[in-house]
Amino acid sequence: MRRAAWRLGRAVRAMSGAPAPPAEGACCGSGCYPCVWDTYYEAVETAGGADADAPVLRTVGDASDPFEKPQNCVRIVPVDDDDESDGEAPPPPPPHAPYSLSRGVVHQTADFGGVRSVVIETAGAASHPPAHHTVFVPNGAARVAALMSRLGWSERRVKVQPNVFSAGVNAPTYPYWIPQGVPLAVSEVLRFYTDVSSRASVRQQVLWVLAEFAKDAGERARLEQLASREGVGQYRAVFRAPQVHYDLARLLEEFPSSAPPLGRLLAALPQLKGRLFSNAGPPPGTGADRFELLVSKTPDGLGHASSHLRSLTAGDSVSLGGPAPPAPPPPVLFDRDVAAAPLLIVSNGSGAAAHLGYLRRAGGRGTTWWYHGCRHPADVPHPDELLRLVAALHIAVSTRPQPGAYPDTLPQGADRYVWGLLWRDREQVAAFVNTGAAVCLCGTPNMVRDTQTVLETVLGEAMWAAMRAEGRILTEKWGVA
Repeated sequence: MRRAAWRLGRAVRAMSGAPAPPAEGACCGSGCYPCVWDTYYEAVETAGGADADAPVLRTVGDASDPFEKPQNCVRIVPVDDDDESDGEAPPPPPPHAPYSLSRGVVHQTADFGGVRSVVIETAGAASHPPAHHTVFVPNGAARVAALMSRLGWSERRVKVQPNVFSAGVNAPTYPYWIPQGVPLAVSEVLRFYTDVSSRASVRQQVLWVLAEFAKDAGERARLEQLASREGVGQYRAVFRAPQVHYDLARLLEEFPSSAPPLGRLLAALPQLKGRLFSNAGPPPGTGADRFELLVSKTPDGLGHASSHLRSLTAGDSVSLGGPAPPAPPPPVLFDRDVAAAPLLIVSNGSGAAAHLGYLRRAGGRGTTWWYHGCRHPADVPHPDELLRLVAALHIAVSTRPQPGAYPDTLPQGADRYVWGLLWRDREQVAAFVNTGAAVCLCGTPNMVRDTQTVLETVLGEAMWAAMRAEGRILTEKWGVA
């Protein structure tokens, strides 16, 4: 009924000389400017009235559903530098850093096998050191230039605005993090606001856009399959495989016939955010205005922010703050007084940072047992300091399997990973936890999951449930970003 009324109204306006809305399908959906709808609405305004019968097409995609095709809700408006403000004073040039960021300077770096330590100095010491620091890393200028060249996007100043037929900045798929209507260079939009470097830039909505503009039928069919709900298994096998890092540039290499316009791709790409790193506190012999971050150097630590931190040397600057994923709950070490309670810590890789930070501030705790997993013995950060801070330190080295009898009910890899040590010491661990110990797990999602499985087996389901209800179990997971 709505569309039939629109067609009738269009015919009446055509006979009366009033502006007629574009024919169905006249808009290409690419976010170009001027769009046929821009021309139409300008004509309506010139004629002195709004068109009540013109359809308002709203975005219907829900960003929470990764399989939803993103709608064309972004309009790219070129900025004429000679006359961009209708006689008014031109706006100031866009900032090179779009967020309120603080600056840190790398004081020193050190390597512990596959883990790099980066000590950062800030302007002043925090009275209450945070459990995490956000490191914001813009996309590299060379990466963005190569991406623009591949897609045929020229460097120019533009305004990013909602399309006239979208639901505006509140549309689920509209990139609200890009300042609306502010003149920005295309490279700035990509460097500071849009994630083109992490795995998140290869989400299903991006695949849908690439499929829409793929000229090769085979590529289009492949992209549509990977983006569909039915193809989620293939998607995970290709883009989420361990030690495989996909970003937008690599995706475009594999599908060379697709070159979407800027507006369509901005509607699908995620916001560029900072990465949360656990605060390991100031190392011994350094001031309170410094803190240490631990970063994995192993092949699966291929995230954008982690790669940047690994490349820094003394004297380099670091941007702190900016948008970030929601911070996980602070470990039990940070949000409650456990000075009198025993503590069982389990971590792997750079997940040692959160617990190391607490122990440094506490000056060590004689009632702490620490189980840590790594690939090589040299990967343990600050081993001499750890031995002074805890009562017992147990290291599982995944490249050195420990022979022993492990039940089939345990997760695979018990002879190599940290939960195998917990099973080996299960009687002592159970007795230690029964003294009232809190359990803190920090590391990769698989480690946290498998360790919880083993501890629940060792302690019993009832005991594990009671500890969870009492708040004696806290976990923190980290991954690639």
